[in-house]
Amino acid sequence: MKALLMTTVVLTLAGCASYSERQAEAPWFTMTSDRSAIELEQCVAPKLREIAPRITGAPDGDSVVYAVVADPAVLGTITLKPSTQGSIAEIRSVIKGGNFKKIRIALEECKSEYILLR
Repeated sequence: MKALLMTTVVLTLAGCASYSERQAEAPWFTMTSDRSAIELEQCVAPKLREIAPRITGAPDGDSVVYAVVADPAVLGTITLKPSTQGSIAEIRSVIKGGNFKKIRIALEECKSEYILLR
């Protein structure tokens, strides 16, 4: 019984992606915005934390990447990066529904929602 359980756990974890593996995948959602990456992040970050409270954000070069983690796997990443016309947002994830659909909607709302910078 223990051997069967361990085999199941190992096979399940074998399909888990790390941060670098997830970032190497092609995004299933890409959005351009005339807002800067900083403005886009200021708008979307509170919404991301409301949707996925355990989400973590960190810089990655010129980009900021938010990772949705279910230990030990990275279920998805949201990349916000500067472009010559403003910014680009990308979502890479295992699934396109659930919280990731909510994240896509939040990004689309922030594309044109302007905030007061202080």
